Amino acid sequence: MGDPAGIGPEVVLKAVAEEEIRRICIPVIIGDAQLLAHTARTLDLQSGYDIIRKDEAEKATPDILNTYNVPAQSRL
Repeated sequence: MGDPAGIGPEVVLKAVAEEEIRRICIPVIIGDAQLLAHTARTLDLQSGYDIIRKDEAEKATPDILNTYNVPAQSRL
C-alpha cells in the first residue's frame, strides 16, 4: 500500500475501486487493514475485500489465476 503515512493508502484504494482495474486483475493489497479501512471510510469508498492476518498467511494457500498469457515456448 506504499507509505502508510503518505498518500499510499488513498492511491491504492482509489485504484482498486476502479472497475477497469478489477476487470484486468485481482488486486492484492499488503498493508495495515485498519488504516486502509479508515482511509476507505474517509474517502467514502466501499471495501469488500477479504482480510488475511499475518499469522494466517502461512496457512493460506495462494490463489492462482491462470491468464494463459505466456507463449508455450517460454514455459518450463
